[in-house]
Amino acid sequence: MKSKNASPAQLSQSSDQWFLSLRELPLDQNGKITALAMLLILDLSRTGITPGYYEIMPDPEFVRQQLWKTMIQPELGDQVPQRPKEILLSKPELLKALAPSLRNIQVAAQLGSPPPMVDALIAELGETLDNLPQELPGLLSVPGTNPRMIASLFDSAADFYRAMPWRRLIDYQTLSVAIDPPGQQLYVQVMGNGGIESGLTFYTSWEDVLRVFKNANSPMELLPESGIHGLTFEPRDDLPSEDQSGMRKYGWKTAGRKACPLPITFTKEGEAERPTRQHLLFFEALMRGLPEFITHHLVQDEQGNIKPVETIIETHHFDGSARLTVRYPAGELPDLGEDAFWFDEDEETLELPETLVEANQLAEQAWEEDEVDDRLRLAHKALEISPDCTEAYLILAYETESLEEAQEWLEKAVQAGERTIGQNFIEEKKGSLWYWREARPYLRARDGMAENLEALGREEEALAQYTALLSLNEEDHQGARYQALRLLLQLKRDMDAKVLIEKYEEDGSAVWAYSSALLTFRQRGEQASSRQALKKAIRINPYVPAYLIGAKPLPAEEPKRSVLAMTAKPSNML
Repeated sequence: MKSKNASPAQLSQSSDQWFLSLRELPLDQNGKITALAMLLILDLSRTGITPGYYEIMPDPEFVRQQLWKTMIQPELGDQVPQRPKEILLSKPELLKALAPSLRNIQVAAQLGSPPPMVDALIAELGETLDNLPQELPGLLSVPGTNPRMIASLFDSAADFYRAMPWRRLIDYQTLSVAIDPPGQQLYVQVMGNGGIESGLTFYTSWEDVLRVFKNANSPMELLPESGIHGLTFEPRDDLPSEDQSGMRKYGWKTAGRKACPLPITFTKEGEAERPTRQHLLFFEALMRGLPEFITHHLVQDEQGNIKPVETIIETHHFDGSARLTVRYPAGELPDLGEDAFWFDEDEETLELPETLVEANQLAEQAWEEDEVDDRLRLAHKALEISPDCTEAYLILAYETESLEEAQEWLEKAVQAGERTIGQNFIEEKKGSLWYWREARPYLRARDGMAENLEALGREEEALAQYTALLSLNEEDHQGARYQALRLLLQLKRDMDAKVLIEKYEEDGSAVWAYSSALLTFRQRGEQASSRQALKKAIRINPYVPAYLIGAKPLPAEEPKRSVLAMTAKPSNML
């Protein structure tokens, strides 16, 4: 990369066209009218926006410096330092001020207008930014916490994630847990068996548990009076910016970049808050104690149902020791019906060779080890027992520092998975392969290979893997559609993106809504349907526009591409 003092004239020149806009965005903050000065530098060839916002209007020299910086140090990860062929400017005064400097570096300049979506985005933002929800505060904002306490919480979360207790419990199977001290009764559900969201949720009354199984016109109606208290594992960049800063400053540990704990309480009104200090201690005690109960005390009968059990687990949290009195089941749940959940306790399974079962058990043990050397040792030992142990290859891929070496291990993992379940079986069960537990390591290997291929810059191959996963697992328990849609839009394969959006049209996520809006603007330009799509996206998640145009700063640390980045995390391993 060129140094900050390099001149754009020294850079290679592309055939790209850029657009530069400098405008005011009026804001009404509690009746006080203010304005932000917004500078947008848009690469029209890649639809990449470099935004900035300022409390006072920048002068032309500042704008020129920012434009030079964008050429020399592009912020988008897939761009290289370069000069565009031409820059369109939104105002005559900008053209007059910047044209001489642009001529000196052989860049053409003229007046121009932005793509319709830019104006529409800013117009809609002006209507929503006044009441923009605040970002979730960091855990250190919770009264009574300190960096050491949060470090202890993160440590317990890393151990909980590695233990993978969701392999043995379905999301709705509820545990009764009494924590002493302080003698608090909780009802806990472990999330992760479905393959997408992992973590745990607790309620403070049995009535609250039963409430979520009722029918309602809106999910908001199901929120209990005392709220829902949950901790999920998320990518590092999805954490509040204050928590990301805390991880860098204090060295809080996680089980991986995509396994960072995010504890949240959802109130009766649907507002997201940080848990109280006492609830954070509850989370820590639960994550330290429940894996032992789930692993060593839950036993199945001959029909595959978990036997009732109650026991005491001695554990601890930051403030000291804690005793968990854990009982399963916590109570009688309503009749869910045969089709209420995807799983069937009597589902047919594949019979695996004894050597592979033994190897899988070693690999399972390896995933639970804290030390890398121990994980590697057990993975290699598993492969000595059975070269078809997909999980062992995934461990080796996950632990390597080399993307190229990871790719080799991942290819072996996929091949091992294909040998284990057979090409004929894969074709026969195509579309519903996830429901066969023996096939899940194979599916996760393909998912990991897709992510690694993209990290290697082989985007078309990565897209092919995500597309294949959607054909093998149509209900998309792995969330492959989000990665496929992103790549389709990035590669300008708009028709394929449209087909994918329509296939999962019931997806209510912000990713789907904003991608749909982008695609509508690309295909139709600015019209009523396009603006309506954007309004819908902003209603779903009003935070996004502020980041797109720079009204909110992105995390200070740019996301790093890591080998697998926990995509190949174990789940429901045999």
